[in-house]
Formats: sequence, structure tokens, C-alpha cells
Amino acid sequence: MSSRIHFITGKGGVGKSTIAASMAMAFAEKGKKTLLVETSSQNYFRNTLSWELKYSETEIHKNFYACQYLYKDCLKEYLGHLFKLTMLANALLNNPVTQTLINTAPALPSLAVLGKLTSGIRNMGLKLDFEEVVVDSPSSGHFLSMIEGLQGLTKTFRKGPLHNQANEILQILKNNLLTKVYVVLNPEQLTAIEAFELADKITEKLNLKSEIILNKFLNFSLIKKSEVVDDFTNFLFFRQQIQSKILTELKLQKIIWNAPLELNSKNEIDKIEKLSKVIPC
Repeated sequence: MSSRIHFITGKGGVGKSTIAASMAMAFAEKGKKTLLVETSSQNYFRNTLSWELKYSETEIHKNFYACQYLYKDCLKEYLGHLFKLTMLANALLNNPVTQTLINTAPALPSLAVLGKLTSGIRNMGLKLDFEEVVVDSPSSGHFLSMIEGLQGLTKTFRKGPLHNQANEILQILKNNLLTKVYVVLNPEQLTAIEAFELADKITEKLNLKSEIILNKFLNFSLIKKSEVVDDFTNFLFFRQQIQSKILTELKLQKIIWNAPLELNSKNEIDKIEKLSKVIPC
């Protein structure tokens, strides 16, 4: 089964994890076998949704699986595949010299995680038996660092396994039939500016146009200044003023979805379920 990879990124706090879970749930509800991947050790899905994720896939419900890919686990699997011995892989990872190398070469963790995500497509190691893979990716700067790390490896090592692996992964990331990148932003000035810059840099580095998701979109009729009577209507009034300005700036950008601001959701899972029914994917 050939996987398509969807990377969800954006400035921290814009709700990219919620969008990632909603997109994965939407694919699953369409009958596609889907994997949601958490790449952070902060355990957002465990802390927020009580999903106990681990390296192997956990079934959330029909067609919907989730897991957590931390770089040490990915690197261990890669070394085990390379040397055919799990014990040797563990010994290498626990070796002080290897640990020093990892700490001083940030590109290696990027290679390990992105290598795992693309392993099936590259016929390298265990295949991911999923049609859609949705990645709750690192935030803006860290996401760019992952890409730059791979590019750095191809330049530092002109040949050999590290060069070949990094180059193969980059070719997949540049293929718009296999990879999609979504930049999530809120209708706020700073997050919008950072999102535009991130989208431009992704295009520059991968020649891949990112798709913009405007999260927490206020989908209400316009409130006039004279209609502000309490704190709530005051919040809505100022929020829509900022939103209107952001939408004007976004007119040349490709917005695939205005994700509505859910004010009536009972909890985070309720919000994700509601968003999954309207997200275009």
C-alpha cells in the first residue's frame, strides 16, 4: 500500500495538533486506512485526549491509528535494519561516542524520523501499511531545521549511505503526489506573518507549495461597534477586525480551509470530531 504523507506545521499554539487529528479522523471516516503520527515528546494527545501513544501503531477506531515517532526509536529501527541485529543497534545507541555524535549532529534525528515516515515509499525497512499518514510536525523553525538538516547531509557527505538516504528522502518530500505540507495559522498578525514566511521558505527549499489552513476562523455575522454590549461581544468585535485584516493579506495565498472557531465544543475530542466532518480532504 502506497502512503501519502501530510505534514501539519505552523507556529506553536495555533492548533496544528487539533488540525492534524481532525484531518486524520476525516480520512479514516472516508474509509482510508490512516495513521496519525506525533513527533513531539510533549505527549499532546496523551495529555489532552488520553491516547497512550507508543512507537507501534495504536488503533483509535476503525481505519484510524496513531503512534509517536521519537528520533531515538526511529534511529534504533534504522540501525537494526542496517546491521540486522537489534542488540548491536542498542549497543551503538548507548555508546557515549554515538550519543555525542547525535547531540552534535542535529541532522541525524531529522534523518531518522523522516526516514521512518518515508521508509515504505523507499522500500527501506518496515513498510507503513497506510493510505494516508498525517504528521503532527514540529513547529515552524524546527520543521525547517529538519529539511535543512537533510540538505546539509547531502552536501557534507558527497556519497555513501548518509548521502543516499538523505537524498532519497528529499526527493519524496519534493514530490507533490506523495507529500503535502499544510501551514496552520490563527487570525492574528504575528502568526500570519510567520506563516507566510514559512510557506515561502518551504517553497524555496522543496519547490513545494504549502497549503494554508486558517484556524479558529470566526464565522459570525459582522458585529458593529454599536452592538458591543459586554466582554463576549467585545471579543467578537475585535477578533473580526483582526481577522478581516488577515484575510485581506491572505488574498494572494491559497487557503484551502477556514477552520471555524469552535465555541460550543464540550472538550477537545468533541472539537476534533466536529472539525473532521467539515475539513476538506
